[in-house]
Amino acid sequence: MKKLSLEKAKNLVWTTWIVVLISGGVTMFALNMKIWFLLALALLVMLWVIIRFFKKSKHMPKKTYSVVPTIFLPSAFFSLIVALVLICKSFGEITMLSIGFVILGVAFGLLAIAESRY
Repeated sequence: MKKLSLEKAKNLVWTTWIVVLISGGVTMFALNMKIWFLLALALLVMLWVIIRFFKKSKHMPKKTYSVVPTIFLPSAFFSLIVALVLICKSFGEITMLSIGFVILGVAFGLLAIAESRY
């Protein structure tokens, strides 16, 4: 596979971030077992996008300075901070919303590994 152009690399990063964010949002609000199929679908979409990004990130242009936005590591950090705040706010009780933020933080953390290549 040939190297991605700069524009295609930026589009890949932004579309991956948006799809994982939407899937994470669906996951946060679908942690009710009555709608487990929506949760499973959101997690499958998230997994597919993460695998796709891992494969395509190898072909992103490498520059001495960052020209592609690095957004996955800060997103992972802030997702986990929000999860910790939610847990502390509920006096140590782990709520479904905090579990959703942890899932989102882990997904962004996985994408941050591939992000470190470019």
